[in-house]
Amino acid sequence: MQIKKLIGSIALIGLATYLLPSCGGCNKNQQPTNESSSKTEENNAQGADSLDYYIEHNLITWKGWVDTALHREFNLDSLNQVTVDSVRNPFTTVMTQERYDAYAPYFVYNKEKTMAIDMVSYGNVLEKDVNGKPRLLGGDPDSEVAILDVASKVRLRILFVGPSITIKEVNWINDHEIIIGGIEADEHGLLRPVAWKYNMETSELLNWSAN
Repeated sequence: MQIKKLIGSIALIGLATYLLPSCGGCNKNQQPTNESSSKTEENNAQGADSLDYYIEHNLITWKGWVDTALHREFNLDSLNQVTVDSVRNPFTTVMTQERYDAYAPYFVYNKEKTMAIDMVSYGNVLEKDVNGKPRLLGGDPDSEVAILDVASKVRLRILFVGPSITIKEVNWINDHEIIIGGIEADEHGLLRPVAWKYNMETSELLNWSAN
């Protein structure tokens, strides 16, 4: 995972610095303390566990789309956490094999291909174009994000939003967390970026919205 890689890199850099020969401009008697080393590792770990980091590494398409929609570069610092929800009893369905086969190419799978994020099968209809290739056509104005167990086809809804919100991109952060990027239009048609992070282990759903 990214956090482990960052911490490992910091440890190697610290070791190389300690082994370098003494130089004229160095304080020969000063050595890095365990306390300062721990603080450095903690700060880097926090950087890899931030919303900015998730978006920059996992929602690249969403960020570019938002910039285009707003006609300006969107500042991630304007996103503020607004709600913390608990999805304890999610709406559950079982997807048929036929429906799974039809929508499977549009799912976002984890590394093991055992779980998938489904943001398309609800409210979107599959039709064939003039060349006979399937394409997604929007139907229902509402949107839904669900987690699908590939083996059992059990589908758990983790997010449901109305027509004022459009879900644009979803992705895995790790084997138990996902990040969701969307945009919301207010009653005046003004657009506002929104994002969510869901933890499968705690059932916690965090929501961020721009100022």
